Amino acid sequence: MLNEIIILSIVFLSIIFQSIIGIGVLVLGTPILLILEYNLIEILSILLPFSILTSFINIFLINIGFSLKEINLSNLKLSLDPELKYNFFYICLPSLFVGLLLLKFLQYYLNFKIIIGSIILSSLFIKIFYEKTKLKSSNIMKKIFFFIIGVVHGLTNSGGTLLTIFISLYKKNFKKKSRLNITILYLFLALFQYLIFIFLFKIIPDYTEILIIVILTFVGSVVGNFLIKYISEDTIRLIINLTAFTTALFLIISGLTL
Repeated sequence: MLNEIIILSIVFLSIIFQSIIGIGVLVLGTPILLILEYNLIEILSILLPFSILTSFINIFLINIGFSLKEINLSNLKLSLDPELKYNFFYICLPSLFVGLLLLKFLQYYLNFKIIIGSIILSSLFIKIFYEKTKLKSSNIMKKIFFFIIGVVHGLTNSGGTLLTIFISLYKKNFKKKSRLNITILYLFLALFQYLIFIFLFKIIPDYTEILIIVILTFVGSVVGNFLIKYISEDTIRLIINLTAFTTALFLIISGLTL
């Protein structure tokens, strides 16, 4: 019972975090549950439903917070850049299948703590490098980047960090444009991942678990969207960086001490 309360508390805080920055349930929940000695298959079965519903609810809550002249549900699909949509739906999502297949066959042979920790740290370094040099990626580099995001996310559940970094560089206004773009893309990323996961691993939640998922996600999403009104964009970016660095460091240390 205590173990379940701890897990639900972690998930609830991750939902609030995801409601603020667009990702969180998978990015934060995965390394924390790995540290608590859950395997990646168990983690996916626990976190993916929460992540999907959180993104879905937040699409509506974000729109409520916007002026109707700026964004509304009727033109929501137009908020995504055409090139961004193409690279995501035709390159990133199909590559998820490759990552999940690798997970199915390599799950007992890989040290996911070190792998995921290293990916998160690398993502931070990529972000700092791009921000300082202000590089503009070519079309080919963007496609390669989206392919890597899909494979990494399918294999390690950590592609959201890379996705957030890319979108935050792609759009300047994080609290509005970028946050909505991340939420929409992350919904499809987690949904497609979950459908493939169910097909490959045959694990689905029961009725009691679904009720818990709905209640916890709704409350956490409302709290997150309330808090973001009082948090600056610089603070949000600082929270992302510090959280990613801390969890990555703990994962790598934990993986090395096995």
